[in-house]
Amino acid sequence: AAVAAAIQLRPFGLADEAIEKGLQSVRWPARMQRLDGTMWTGALPPRSEVWLDGGHNPAGGQALAQTLADLDEKSPKPVCLVVGMMGLKDAAGFLQPFAGLATRMVTVPIPGAHEKPHEPEDLARVGASLGLRAKAADSVQAALAEIGKDGQAPTRVLICGSLYLAGHVLALDAGVAQQSN
Repeated sequence: AAVAAAIQLRPFGLADEAIEKGLQSVRWPARMQRLDGTMWTGALPPRSEVWLDGGHNPAGGQALAQTLADLDEKSPKPVCLVVGMMGLKDAAGFLQPFAGLATRMVTVPIPGAHEKPHEPEDLARVGASLGLRAKAADSVQAALAEIGKDGQAPTRVLICGSLYLAGHVLALDAGVAQQSN
């Protein structure tokens, strides 16, 4: 939409180079955002990656699974999911595209959620019903530590399933204390 709007501004002096520069420097938090630093990768094997995306519906699951498959073609690594989802979301529909792609899933609660989330244990059962090796953890950090126990091979971790969870992770990344609602 932004590109389409920018193209409409060409007659007013917006050059194609400006549009291209804007696309190269755009930042969209919680949309396949790479998280760096020991808070995220410290419990994982060296050269592991941690990604964050707020995707939470079946179409989002398909898009994320395709993105991970594309990354895997360029740089193969086992894919692990850290998932927290709101209770009204279609968990099976979201997770289905990851079956056969993700080697592991660890489910987490969503601190500060404004509505009732899926309980991590229930979400893990949904994942298991789809053939995912799934386990519940108490927090994102505990989930990363659990994934880190799997071995020494570099891993690609995607934290996903909720914009509330993504907001929580971004707040942790920025050093912001959890707010109660």
